[in-house]
Amino acid sequence: MKDKFLKVALSQVGYKETPVNQTKYNDWYYGRHVEGNGYAWCCTFVSWCADQVGILGKLIPKYKGAGSGYNWFKDRNQITMKPKAGDIGFLKPTRKGAVSSHTFIVYDVLGDKITTIEGNIDNKVVKQTRRLTDSNILGFGIVEYPEIKYVDNVDYEGLNVRYVADGSKTGEVLQQATKVTIIKTEGKKAYLTTNTYVDKNYLVNNVPPFKVVNGADKDGLAVRKVFLGKPSKKALATLKNGHRVKVYKSSGKWRKVSPDSNAWVYGDYLK
Repeated sequence: MKDKFLKVALSQVGYKETPVNQTKYNDWYYGRHVEGNGYAWCCTFVSWCADQVGILGKLIPKYKGAGSGYNWFKDRNQITMKPKAGDIGFLKPTRKGAVSSHTFIVYDVLGDKITTIEGNIDNKVVKQTRRLTDSNILGFGIVEYPEIKYVDNVDYEGLNVRYVADGSKTGEVLQQATKVTIIKTEGKKAYLTTNTYVDKNYLVNNVPPFKVVNGADKDGLAVRKVFLGKPSKKALATLKNGHRVKVYKSSGKWRKVSPDSNAWVYGDYLK
């Protein structure tokens, strides 16, 4: 999502106002042909870019004034002085009573240098450089882009989804290689929704290795302890066909399906 947003913004670099100070961004925002110096467009440019990738009003507000954009992020406790690519910058006000005088998109960050894409600079969209030490910078709106991750390194039972409120289990368990969308992270918590999370230590960026239970009878594939090559008579659990696991070790026909505990299944039923 972030890459698409930045790609759209970059594609606009060089766009210029018409001779009557009209832009497609203002026309889009106001729903009609708009011209004249009274309509600044740094904000409508950012809003337009967000709309093109479907994040307007969700991750980035629709705003025509820099102050209202800044306050939208501030009200959500999403203001920082340490931006990352894809965040939204704001400059301090230049007139009494205002909150902010200008807004822009952070394209890249390297040390105290930020590359930005900005509308309404010399009547056009430009890509330029600013310093984080610039005293004119008011702050940056943190854009919480969702991330696609995959469950990895869990045992045969999977990864528990927990409630944010008290850390208790929701009852939902995610199997190995399950694809999830993370809306934000805080410490070890990776949020699936505003109310639920999983341990981010069990998430990776790419599809991890997995095997699928296949060919088991209606009772499922038994998970057993194995001692000296011999399985226990009592099953720890049973896994239905279609269940995904990770194999951590092989011994003859047996496959270990837990990173820590003594839990094995018969390998002929893993495909």
